[in-house]
Amino acid sequence: MPVVVMKFGGSCLQNAEAFEKIAEISKIYHDEKKIYIASAFNGITDMLIKTAENVKDDKYVDRNITLIEKKHLDVIEDIFKQNTDHYNNSKEWLDARLSELEDSLSDIEEFGLEPYYRDYVASFGERI
Repeated sequence: MPVVVMKFGGSCLQNAEAFEKIAEISKIYHDEKKIYIASAFNGITDMLIKTAENVKDDKYVDRNITLIEKKHLDVIEDIFKQNTDHYNNSKEWLDARLSELEDSLSDIEEFGLEPYYRDYVASFGERI
């Protein structure tokens, strides 16, 4: 059975309508195994890097984490009905990743923005 790899960029992941288009595209390949690759939401990678670069500014960091959380929560709430398994699991996933991000930012504040930390922080866009 053929495998189809589909990568969707940040502009394709902005609301329920965009996810419905992804579902329609997926139907075209109904007989194939599919692997989905998702980029970070539009603007998130830059925001993550700037947050890491300004880690000593608590207000800036808090504001950006709040914006990142809101952008993802808006999509979760747009796609899933509240109090369903998908909704709750998505929110739990988001909370866990944001906690990891905050831990990483604390490490950066203590040890500096080494290349490893820059890459790790940037990866949160795709992982969320």
